[in-house]
Amino acid sequence: MILICFTFGAKVSLAEVDLPDDLAKIPESLVLLPKDMNAVVVEKKSQQLFLYSSTDLGVQERLRFPCSTGAAPGLKLMSGDQKTPEGVYFLTEEYEDRYLSPVYGKKAFPTDYPNFIDQRVGRNGSAIWIHGTNKPLNPMESNGCVAMNNDDILSLAPYLLLGATPVVMVDTIAYAEPETIEEEKKGLLALAAAWKQAIESGTYHEYLMLYDSEYLPDIKWWNTWSSIRSKARKDNLNFLVFFDSPGIYREKEIYVIFFDMKLTVGNQTEIVGKRKFFVEKRDEGFKITGDMFQTFPKGEVRNIGMVADAANTLYEKSAVDSSLQDIQDTVDKWIVAWSAKDMKTYADSYSSRFFSDGMNKKSWVARKTRLARRYDFIRVSGKDFKITRQDGNSAVSFVQDYQASDYKEKGIKTLEMVNEEGRWKIFRESWKKN
Repeated sequence: MILICFTFGAKVSLAEVDLPDDLAKIPESLVLLPKDMNAVVVEKKSQQLFLYSSTDLGVQERLRFPCSTGAAPGLKLMSGDQKTPEGVYFLTEEYEDRYLSPVYGKKAFPTDYPNFIDQRVGRNGSAIWIHGTNKPLNPMESNGCVAMNNDDILSLAPYLLLGATPVVMVDTIAYAEPETIEEEKKGLLALAAAWKQAIESGTYHEYLMLYDSEYLPDIKWWNTWSSIRSKARKDNLNFLVFFDSPGIYREKEIYVIFFDMKLTVGNQTEIVGKRKFFVEKRDEGFKITGDMFQTFPKGEVRNIGMVADAANTLYEKSAVDSSLQDIQDTVDKWIVAWSAKDMKTYADSYSSRFFSDGMNKKSWVARKTRLARRYDFIRVSGKDFKITRQDGNSAVSFVQDYQASDYKEKGIKTLEMVNEEGRWKIFRESWKKN
């Protein structure tokens, strides 16, 4: 005979109990919990919900509460079977009591069940929530949700973060030695690093080799992505992918790598979204068996092509910013050269097609050279620069203060710029005295 006792009462802190040695170990579900982040682990067998936190001392149990899971034992398979699922899920929304019927108590958090793995094997159903209840809490009495006392879910709520806090639902918590978890973590992070390298600078073959042979990832975006990478390299723009706050969670043989994906092109950076990998261990090592973005409150979205869209937008912005800086640099060098009477650098600032005031480049530079010889000094400064772009060309307007030995004036200088063989040069020049 096996006797299982359920104790329903107030929350319990780890500091208040003496745990057996095996319970002092880390739950194998929490392979990597980001610093200062929390995780929820629901154990159906003991009808308890645990809150773990990642601190300077490692992953530690912070709180535990009684809970009530599905009235029927076992793994959830279909809608209406009154079973609580098992797997790694994320909270998608938060509801206050004024939006809830009494059965959900004072607070409710829907999860993203069924996730990709559930759907792949044919498990269905919906509306698996963590919620309070206005009724007395009894073990295994829900329709599949995780029910809690109202006071307990209100105590738990401040530790939950939509789009970040994982909820791992298991039948029985399995604990592991830190060394074992560390080895798994290294292997999974190595997989993530290889994926990062493949999309930053690798080939499509290198990218595809990271995926399980039975799972075909979305590939329609690759040609666009590869083209943007090439253009960025040609323009000397850095092209980098970052994993921010990666977390790794496990339920039996399924691992979930969850992170904010950030993309940098040139001087432009954007968080593309929350990326989720489902990973399984094969003979040849860890392989990705599911790849998607996690959106809230909608759930999993397999529109991986959005990374190419984001990269293209960032590239265009960065290319424009880089171009504007190149234009400003040309104008700055032109001002310095004219002030220093460095006529070689001054002449190099002009396009071969330059034409203003009836003079071509050769005549214009010859005239300015005579002026430079005439004056003992020339001082030129500018402020309030405004750069406009149209049809591939640009114009720079600014307030110019011009001083020479026996002459000075102030006004608006406008330089029309053209790109010649990768360098911005002056194509037209005009002056309006204040």
